[in-house]
Amino acid sequence: MDFLLTYLWFEQSPTRTQMNRYEEIQKMLLEQPEDNFLHYALALECVNMGQVENGTKILENLRQKASDYLPLYYKLGSIYGLTGNESKAVEVYEAGIRLAEDQQNFKTRDELKQALHLLTDKDDFE
Repeated sequence: MDFLLTYLWFEQSPTRTQMNRYEEIQKMLLEQPEDNFLHYALALECVNMGQVENGTKILENLRQKASDYLPLYYKLGSIYGLTGNESKAVEVYEAGIRLAEDQQNFKTRDELKQALHLLTDKDDFE
């Protein structure tokens, strides 16, 4: 996990491919600004380029406008966990678990529970 944190924080120079993907996603967002997946993909590109804070902001904005977009909860929780904000990670994972249960997406619910367990050693989510 220390290696991943180091990578996330110190990767300062995005590759040409990363910049191209980032720019392409931004162009697509101009045409489809309500596309949740594009916002999610943009956040992932930011994180991959070492812009963790920007990626986190994009995911939090997506969570505010589309709280039922389930994929964001695992990634956002993992970012908070890796950057040392355990309480925020727990809150995000628990919200994702509730949403996954509401959506009857049991595979994602179990993945979120596992991530929560790895973070906190909690055996179960209440």
